[in-house]
Amino acid sequence: MRATPIAAALAAFALVAGSGAMAQEARQAPSAEMQAMHAARAKQRLDDLSIVLRLRPDQQASLAAFVAAVHPPRGPRAARMGPPPQAMTTPERLDAMARRESEMAARRQQNVAALRAFYATLDPEQRRVFDALQRLHGPGRMGGMHGMHEMHGMHSGDGPGPDGPPHY
Repeated sequence: MRATPIAAALAAFALVAGSGAMAQEARQAPSAEMQAMHAARAKQRLDDLSIVLRLRPDQQASLAAFVAAVHPPRGPRAARMGPPPQAMTTPERLDAMARRESEMAARRQQNVAALRAFYATLDPEQRRVFDALQRLHGPGRMGGMHGMHEMHGMHSGDGPGPDGPPHY
């Protein structure tokens, strides 16, 4: 007996919905040990960036302000994620997607402004080095913003996870 396209679609939908629930259950908050490891790695990357750029003591504050602007403190992951997609209607999911896209666009603008402010504090030689670091990572890195998530052990879901290589 041959399955109808509707039956096949319903079976596929059930499989996808079930795997989404399993994936949601699999998401756990990182352990204290993992958080400490990420914090140590983030500090080392900042120290390395300071060394490579040869930041002066008076420029350290601008680097700290840049990092704070790019990575403000965040609440628990569950609170940020909202209700599971299975609990929402299609219009609710579309509204949630639109809100996330709007928040992400605002966040990108904030990150660009923070990067411009930091870049403005660099002298010409530091800018040359910073620009070279960006070129090493290829297009689409938005001035190292992509890797700033890894620098703090955070992952926004739009790139490599916290164990990926640093991208300054």
